[in-house]
Amino acid sequence: MSLVFVFIEIANYYQTQGSWYYIDWLLNYQAGGFKRRGLSGSLMFFIQDISGLNLKTLVAVFMSIGHIVLAYFIFLLTWNKKGKALIAILLLCPIGLGVYFYGFGTAGRKEGLLIALFASYAYLALKNRINFKIVGAYMATLGVICLMHELVIFYLPYFWFVNYLHNKKSF
Repeated sequence: MSLVFVFIEIANYYQTQGSWYYIDWLLNYQAGGFKRRGLSGSLMFFIQDISGLNLKTLVAVFMSIGHIVLAYFIFLLTWNKKGKALIAILLLCPIGLGVYFYGFGTAGRKEGLLIALFASYAYLALKNRINFKIVGAYMATLGVICLMHELVIFYLPYFWFVNYLHNKKSF
């Protein structure tokens, strides 16, 4: 399913210049100081300055990478038939993949990064690879992503729920 969104991103590459989610990726710290979602824009402008790549291309690449990672981990989770509870969380919750069913434009939202991060965390939990270092690395990553999108706080219960399932071994 996420591969469909990669193709949507390629199509959006040619028509997203003025759309709100394209512009949301470009909020930055240089234009007016600290903004709660400015890390992605600052990173994009930095990459543009050192590489000369077009901002539109950079946004499309970042969005597509998030969807490819998401598709990969959804494939791994569905391939392993043990992860039924995790798949239900990813597919059915409106704050998860369900958001993509509410509109075409949602494919370009930053939540794709959070959902991809959650899918990778769920896969590691399913494979019993969650330990203190992994949890710390994911929390640090969520702290960085918090500077890209303020909805991280709403995604934390999903990570806690996976830890609960992992500790109960009831996938």
